[in-house]
Amino acid sequence: MKIKYLFAFSMAAALFQPRAAQAQSCENGTCETWAVYDSGSNAILGGSYYENFYGSVANVNVYIWDPNNNYTSLGGAVNDSYAEKDFSYTPQISGTYTIVGYNYYMLEDNPWAPDGYSSCTQAADPPQPPDPTPNIQGVTQTPWQAGSQISASVSGSGFGTSPTLQIQWPDGTYYNTSCSGPLCDGQIAFTATVPADAGGTATLVVTSNGYNGQGFFAGGSGDSPTSNEYQVVVQGSGTCGDQRDSIIAQYATYGATLYRPVCTDFTTNASSAHFSFNELKSPDADWAILRADLFDGLEATRSLEGGSSITINRGYSTPAHNYAISNGATPNSQHIYGTAADMGTGSAQATWDLLSAAAKAALACVEPESQSTISHVHADWRLA
Repeated sequence: MKIKYLFAFSMAAALFQPRAAQAQSCENGTCETWAVYDSGSNAILGGSYYENFYGSVANVNVYIWDPNNNYTSLGGAVNDSYAEKDFSYTPQISGTYTIVGYNYYMLEDNPWAPDGYSSCTQAADPPQPPDPTPNIQGVTQTPWQAGSQISASVSGSGFGTSPTLQIQWPDGTYYNTSCSGPLCDGQIAFTATVPADAGGTATLVVTSNGYNGQGFFAGGSGDSPTSNEYQVVVQGSGTCGDQRDSIIAQYATYGATLYRPVCTDFTTNASSAHFSFNELKSPDADWAILRADLFDGLEATRSLEGGSSITINRGYSTPAHNYAISNGATPNSQHIYGTAADMGTGSAQATWDLLSAAAKAALACVEPESQSTISHVHADWRLA
C-alpha cells in the first residue's frame, strides 16, 4: 500500500521511525509532516502541525483521501501559536492515500477573525504492509470422483489478486491453474479432470503472488506465500483389483448419495475387544466398512449397560444386501457406511430399554422402537 502525505507532523518518529520530516516555511509560520504504516495495528499513524510565528491562534484540520478519491475528516486542533493533530487511520482498500492538513492562522490584530491558511507539502512513503499468508477454508463439490470432470471453487482468505492453485492427485500427478482479479483474494474457481486411477486423497495448496502485481511481501519470518494443505477425498472408480470394486459400484447402482467409498475404506479384519469382524460384516461380502467410531460406540454401549455381551443382528451391509432387506426404502442407510449396528434384544422390553438408554449415553443416534421394532435397537454414529 503506497501512501502520500501533505501537511503532517511526526510526534512519534522515534517509536515508528518514519522517514525524517523536514520543517517547511508556511505563510506566517512553519509546518512539518510525518506518517508511517504500523503493521502491528494495520493503521496509518500520522498527524499535522502548524506553528504561527506572528499570531496568537493556529488551527489545523486533517483529511484523508482514499484511492477512490473519497475523503474522511480525521479531526482538528486549535491552540495558541501552534496547533497539532495526531491520528490513526485503518485503510480499507489497497492503493495510494493522500493526507492533507489545512492550517488556518489568525493574527494578533484580530484574534477572532481568521486571516487565511497556510500550505506546505511533505511526501513520505511508510513501510509496505506485509501480505497475509493464504488460508484455504473450504472446497465445493466434494468428494470428487476419479475419472470425472469437476467444476469447483476453493474459498479462504489472503489469496491475493493473482494467486495460483495446485492440486496433487492421489496418483502423484499435478493440476495447476491461476486466477486474476480482486475476487481471487477469497475464491478460486476451476474446472479439472480427475485422473481415472486417482482414488484416495487430493491435496490442494494456494500460492499468493501478492496484490496488484507487486509480488508477495513478507513482513516477518512467519509470513509465507504458501497456504495450508487442504485435502479432498477422491472416490475410486474400480481400481482395487478385487471384490471391493463391485461393492463400490453398488453405491451408484442402488442410489447411495452421502458418500462413495474408496478402496482404503474397506477392511477384512477390523475388530475391538468385544466385537469381531465376522459378526459385523455383511453376509454377502468378505470386505466391510467398519469405522472406528462404530467400534468405540459399541464398546461404550456395552460398558454403560453393565458389561454383559451384546448380540449383533446386523452391522455393515453392502448396498445390494441393504436393498434386499429394505426393499429399496433406505438407499442411504447408515449400515452401508459402516457406522451402524442393530443390537438384538430377544424381543424383551427391558432389554430394549436398557440398550437404547446405554447407546444414547454413548452418543449414538437411536431409532425409536416404533421404527426398529422391539426385536433390536438400531444405533449409529453417523457420518451425516
